Amino acid sequence: MKANFQNTLTSSFLLYVDHTILKRGEGYSNVSSKFYPVSGIYNNYYTYAAPYKQIVSDSSITGANQLTGVYLNGNFIVPGQSGLVAINHYDGEVIFSSNKNSSTISGNYAIKDFNVYLTDKSEETLLFSTKFEPKNRKPQTITGLDVNELTYPAIFLRLVNSQNEPFGFGGTDMTSCYFRALVMSNSMYTLDAACGVLRDSAHDFFRTVSNNDLKLNAMSSYTGTSYNYTGIATGDNVYMSSVSVSQLKTSTSAEFKNLNPNIVSAFVDFDLEIVRAPHAY
Repeated sequence: MKANFQNTLTSSFLLYVDHTILKRGEGYSNVSSKFYPVSGIYNNYYTYAAPYKQIVSDSSITGANQLTGVYLNGNFIVPGQSGLVAINHYDGEVIFSSNKNSSTISGNYAIKDFNVYLTDKSEETLLFSTKFEPKNRKPQTITGLDVNELTYPAIFLRLVNSQNEPFGFGGTDMTSCYFRALVMSNSMYTLDAACGVLRDSAHDFFRTVSNNDLKLNAMSSYTGTSYNYTGIATGDNVYMSSVSVSQLKTSTSAEFKNLNPNIVSAFVDFDLEIVRAPHAY
């Protein structure tokens, strides 16, 4: 089935939230690290991961070091050189066409203070059943993070419901979408900071982004064309009609015994509106 408006809106909203936290909240840190061999998900390719995720890929964020290439035994290479196929910023990985286990791979880049994920899981599952690793690194010997490891601080976005209501003649509707974000952090300070940035996005407009403009390859990875959010967010206007924040209060009830005591959490609810003509074919 081909992608439709809802697919575009959901992915565009994730990109907007990610950009807003990075831009308004300056939610990133510049770091340097090695990349370590991990189990890859692509046959006949070799994957090396950083001890951090996610890596900032948005070149419109001033001050954030961009990972456009890595150092292989001290020599800087970019995709297309020395077997480097692509860079997956989302999972903090670099992908090679040949085995580099005997080489030293390193890089300078920015990591997000808050990772941003789309999820189809309920808040209860994320809070009580999902394994999270500390965001900065593995707790013991430093190694690369596997692709399926979730790290915090993080923001999980989920579409809760949507509806169309008549808005004008000619089949024009108002599409309303309600998204919920579960914000998880390791301190009240950073939790309040992220929630404050998101709350103040109320009454903003943002534009949708075409997936074709992301210029990613089949691995959803960077191959040389930089991603600049402000340069490609040029689609339909979406209005943020309201944003509300409610912090999660723990209790002594049995179900809270499984909640990681190092995590503090809050819900952020977004109401989005966009005028469109869904009946025109």
